[in-house]
Amino acid sequence: MHSTRFAERSGDAVARAIAPFSRPWAALVAPAVVLLVASSAPVAAQVVLEHEGAPRTFEVDTSAILVTHAFPGTEPVEDVFASLGESVDAGAWSMPGTARVELQGSGRSAFAVEDLVCAAASTGSFEFVAPFLVDESGATFVPARELLVAFEPDVGDVLARAILAPYGEVLEGDLAGMPDVYRVRSDFADGFAVLAAVQVLAEMDETRWADPDWILVARAGHVPNDALFPYQWSMRNAGQLGGPGGYDLDAVAAWDLTTGSPSVVVAILDDGIQQDHPDINQLPGVDFTGLGGGGGPVGPCDRHGTAVAGCVAASIDNGLGTVGVAPNARVVGLKVLVTGPTCNGSGSFQTSWILDALEWCATNGVRVTNTSLGFGAVQAISDKYTTTRDVDGIVHFGAAGNSGGAVSYPASLSCVNAVGAIDAYGNRASFSCHGPELAFCAPGQAVWSTDRTGLDGYASADYAALSGTSFASPFAAGVAALVLSADPSLTPSEVEGVLASTATDLGAAGKDDDFGHGLLRAGAAVASLGGGSGPPVIASVSPTNAVVLCPDDAGLVVVTGSGMTSVTGARLGGVTLDPSKVDVVDDTRVELHYTCLDRLGQIDVELLHTGGTESATIASVPPAVPTIELTDSLPNGIDRADGLEIRVAWQPGDLYWLLGSVFHQPTVVPGVVSLDIGNNDLAYLPILSVGTVDPVAGTTRVVVPIATLPLGLNVHLQAAMTSIAAPALPLISTEVQSGVLQF
Repeated sequence: MHSTRFAERSGDAVARAIAPFSRPWAALVAPAVVLLVASSAPVAAQVVLEHEGAPRTFEVDTSAILVTHAFPGTEPVEDVFASLGESVDAGAWSMPGTARVELQGSGRSAFAVEDLVCAAASTGSFEFVAPFLVDESGATFVPARELLVAFEPDVGDVLARAILAPYGEVLEGDLAGMPDVYRVRSDFADGFAVLAAVQVLAEMDETRWADPDWILVARAGHVPNDALFPYQWSMRNAGQLGGPGGYDLDAVAAWDLTTGSPSVVVAILDDGIQQDHPDINQLPGVDFTGLGGGGGPVGPCDRHGTAVAGCVAASIDNGLGTVGVAPNARVVGLKVLVTGPTCNGSGSFQTSWILDALEWCATNGVRVTNTSLGFGAVQAISDKYTTTRDVDGIVHFGAAGNSGGAVSYPASLSCVNAVGAIDAYGNRASFSCHGPELAFCAPGQAVWSTDRTGLDGYASADYAALSGTSFASPFAAGVAALVLSADPSLTPSEVEGVLASTATDLGAAGKDDDFGHGLLRAGAAVASLGGGSGPPVIASVSPTNAVVLCPDDAGLVVVTGSGMTSVTGARLGGVTLDPSKVDVVDDTRVELHYTCLDRLGQIDVELLHTGGTESATIASVPPAVPTIELTDSLPNGIDRADGLEIRVAWQPGDLYWLLGSVFHQPTVVPGVVSLDIGNNDLAYLPILSVGTVDPVAGTTRVVVPIATLPLGLNVHLQAAMTSIAAPALPLISTEVQSGVLQF
């Protein structure tokens, strides 16, 4: 039975949600934020919202609130609350531009929190103020200013936008490829009004559901162990950690048949993968957080995704560190998580980031995803996982969780394969979550994987032994990648069927709550498909004349034939291409991307597979115009001590010269300029190098010292060639190639 206080408060919330609007249905809607008063002291309250057709109850966290601000630091936050008579401690939170405001004192009610949120929002000092909410599972939610609204299919875009117009600006329609789903930036300044608005919208006949674009707090769930173990028992368990051995992924047997195809891409939804890690086969990542990391780590606590990625695709036979279960498949880092400053394994994200990442997977050929994160259930996210599996054919895997209790979300979804962890003795790890949703188990205790290089990883070395279902899950994703490498035509349900039928049953007979279908066995899974496709057969290679130097991997050699899905790598002129440059399009076509061939003349084109090598030849020819390549153009800058490496090419034996200009802004250099530095805006470098193009290779490498150059500048370089017989170098050439390098 609701008290008078409840009625007043829910009425206040609705008033803030609908007061700015003049709408015929406004008087008909139910209260949006239901505050249920408990019978005991201190006074507590709950927020009740609809989720998948049923009410879901949230507790209001009375110890803290979240503010979004536009000023640097957190001191002004405390000053604003001091003006409201509140003494608080404010600290930077994981989401950019936010601060977590710790409230002093105890016994504060949820109603008092609502009063404080509204008062802080009304000061005009903050962009948005919101409460922290905790659902029945213990997951933390924060309402964001943006709303997500799904309409019935027959409503149409015109009416949908008319209904949404009073609430704010429609930012996107068909959000993340989801028909009739809109994202709206509301005009509200406090989170309780947002909660009220979404309930008003959710109860309309025209809508299917409505939610805030929830800010969710996710836990990566790792249990790091600094000890570096000498063997990867997860791949071949010979009793390294004691026990009878044998409880492993059967990876060695699988590698006799396939080490994975570069055409099979596994997306890692996490805090980013180190983009230049020397031991991970990966594609360039994508950032969905707005922090500009390009799919790689941004902060010092962004290290979880790099370790997860190594479980899937750490390289094989390269003399480095560890090996992933599908070493020649490729991972792609989709950064969806912003980690906190304390490196405690938690972070936050907005709902729309996950939706956009899953849509990117659907439109970019991803076959497998791994989500080693746990967070609160959101209907939009559930719908997107379901659609990308059932419609787009993506197999999803998720970490079961490390609390030892029920399987966490999103692994608990029926469209996501929940993976639990076992130890080297074949026992369920004590921390591993379990239950009827569990699909499989895999090694997850004291397992080796890649670490961020340098000092930002879990350990001082570049590899670490780690524990958690966070690492069991990508092992499972890697086994699925091997299965798809052997037979790329399989559907998600067929892949899952292969994994289930070849798993080693542990615990009670059949599928059980502790181990699911059992321990995944890669060798048995691949062997059940007949060992994968046959060796590649080359029918043609084009172009027959390939340019020796093509900046920025613009060179393309296309190999057509049959059996191409068995290709595990490639070499051009004896030089092994990075796996990210080998694109197995389908069983009839492989595309090889390159920057520079090793010489002019006949070049071997070699396709590598588990049974050996298939070869053909092409001719390497000079470029038609002078060409320059900044070969050290790396995402994270260059080594200033070594210098800037440049490669130039034109007709063999001809003279080249290089000019350089250094700018604070990436202004195109129209010619040779010489200006005073003036306010540190512009600097000029004279001729950097003069020489002749190597007559055999057709290219020449030049190292330009840059240790004395100031940091943070763009280097603009120009290369031109002239005949050896010319009496002098031209000042400006019409045949000029320019390149830019940020360092």
